[in-house]
Amino acid sequence: MPGRPRSEQASRAIIAATLEMLAEGVSLDSLSMEAVATRAGVGKATLYRRWSNKAALISDALVSLYEPPVPVLRRSVREELTTAVDDLRRWTRDSIAGRLLTHFTSGPCCSPELRAQYFQSVIEPKKAVFREILRRRIVNGDVHPSIDIEATLWIVFGSVLFGYALSEGAGEEQFSSDNIVDLILPGISSASPPQ
Repeated sequence: MPGRPRSEQASRAIIAATLEMLAEGVSLDSLSMEAVATRAGVGKATLYRRWSNKAALISDALVSLYEPPVPVLRRSVREELTTAVDDLRRWTRDSIAGRLLTHFTSGPCCSPELRAQYFQSVIEPKKAVFREILRRRIVNGDVHPSIDIEATLWIVFGSVLFGYALSEGAGEEQFSSDNIVDLILPGISSASPPQ
């Protein structure tokens, strides 16, 4: 149909502008529909035809960040976990989705609905990679079957995401992916069952 490619292009430009502005440090409170329209190079009417308010726009922008989980190549349990932690650290540091972490995990400016959307679209696919490794390693006998997988994920993600939020990459050499895995592996290994 005539006009459809232009319409889709405008929607993509609006979503991209929203994410770029947030990643550049514009707060959720300060982000305005007018500023997004200007950045995207579209009129306000074009934006408002697609999204009636800022919350709806940000919600759709977060949905656009969804990436399916990418399985880790099968190696030793330590190598698999270290690779997954490396990927999580790199994603947190280098991707727009990772750089939006502080917007949606702290402070009163983020609604519970947007926080939940961020976790569902952005964080959950990353956690799925670790779940798959741990579940497979339980079946293989490398990881003790009584471990709490979700608690283990809290430890890994807390180490990486909270560390990034506090230091934004500072001190990486002192607290590496190897350090994180070496700290958790003895507690989940089948050779040393949890107490």
